[in-house]
Amino acid sequence: MGTQNSPIISLELYRRNIRPLHQKVIDVAKSFGLPVMIHTCGSSSWVYEDFIEMGISTVDTLQPEAKDMPPSIPINEVETPVPVNLFGYSLIHKSFIDTF
Repeated sequence: MGTQNSPIISLELYRRNIRPLHQKVIDVAKSFGLPVMIHTCGSSSWVYEDFIEMGISTVDTLQPEAKDMPPSIPINEVETPVPVNLFGYSLIHKSFIDTF
C-alpha cells in the first residue's frame, strides 16, 4: 500500500478501484465466519480506517521505520495496545520487523 515514504496510490484511487475487490474477498471470508488478515508493505497506516470498516481484523506488515509507521504502533493488542485515539482495539498488528 505504500513506499518507504508515502502511499503508493491515493486513498481515492484505493476506494474506487481496489477496495471493492478487497471487500468481495472479505465478504466471502466473513460469510464463513473467518477472520480476515491483510499484508501491506511500506507506509500503509493511511488506509487502516478503511480496513476496519471493511471487516479486516489483522494487518500483517513490515517496516515500522516507514513514514507514519513508527515502532510505537504496536505488535499486537495483547502486548501493546494501539493507542485508543488512533485505532482503538480494532486492528491487530502482526510481524513488525525493523528492516534496518
